[in-house]
Amino acid sequence: MFPFSWFGSSWSYDQLPSLQGKTALVTGVSYIAPIDGKVSAQQGIGLHTALELARKGASVFITSRRPDNAALVVEYIRREVPGAEVAVVPMQLDDLQSVRDGARAWAADHRVLDILVNNAGVMGVSTYKPSANGIESQMAINYIAPFLLTRELWPCLLRAPQPRVVTLSSRGHLMARSKFWEFWNDPARYSPYLAYGDTKRAVMMFATELTRRKAAEFFANSCHPGIVDTSLFATAQYAFAGRLLRPLLSTPSDGAKTSVFLAADETTMLATDEPDPAKREQKRRAHRGQYWEPYGKLASLPGSARDPEQLRALWDATEALLAEKGFGGSWPGLTTEA
Repeated sequence: MFPFSWFGSSWSYDQLPSLQGKTALVTGVSYIAPIDGKVSAQQGIGLHTALELARKGASVFITSRRPDNAALVVEYIRREVPGAEVAVVPMQLDDLQSVRDGARAWAADHRVLDILVNNAGVMGVSTYKPSANGIESQMAINYIAPFLLTRELWPCLLRAPQPRVVTLSSRGHLMARSKFWEFWNDPARYSPYLAYGDTKRAVMMFATELTRRKAAEFFANSCHPGIVDTSLFATAQYAFAGRLLRPLLSTPSDGAKTSVFLAADETTMLATDEPDPAKREQKRRAHRGQYWEPYGKLASLPGSARDPEQLRALWDATEALLAEKGFGGSWPGLTTEA
């Protein structure tokens, strides 16, 4: 499939329902640089995800690597959406202690989380670089941190009537290596883009396995945002690719569409226009644990994300790694089988 074939899709933010009374948390809400001390409207998938959720009335919490950037994002959203409820959750996703502390501090003040968007990510880090916990940095930020964050916020998600967890994957998952969890922290096996592909396959498998273990009225999905003009290209090994591709890239606003669709759409995701209860539930089940492409199009899962044995193996390896680093924990209400 040609990588830009999603252009022209008809889904739009106008199709979203009111989100009044709902609470959302979006990670990785930032931008490349301020312009005259203000946030540019063309910066970041996370920014536009948070903006559109706030526009529909959700209370939105954001994380960002830089508190000063986050403050400007809050200012920008409040300027675009007067009266918007938006606040910052201090959290560094390359530090598991920071993830745990931030999540627990948030949960201490808020009982219910309706929407969690694991948006933050890095791409193509040129050399092996360990995180604060000694985990390869792309895997730490793109997958291990979202796994831990989701687990820490799990009780809050379960209190929501129809919780949504959206984790950003990518067509880069096609570069993933077989059973990458068996060597994911081995410097000798490190390759910038293969490692990136591993992380994007990991989050896809995470969404699928989370659904297998918690099927009822819980929506966990992964998505490809498109090829988007964001700061990811600034961290890539070959940043010149971003300059060459820029005329063909999607805007960050378009890049956020599938995330927002999965986080808040009701007509498709909840099949609200289906009058038959049995058929409605069947359609809802078909929209859980899946992989989606722009804009809100269901795509095929690769073999590893459909293989129960590999799904369990990745899950178990992740829990073992977290326990080894001192961040063991549990998922109340989850089973080990579908």
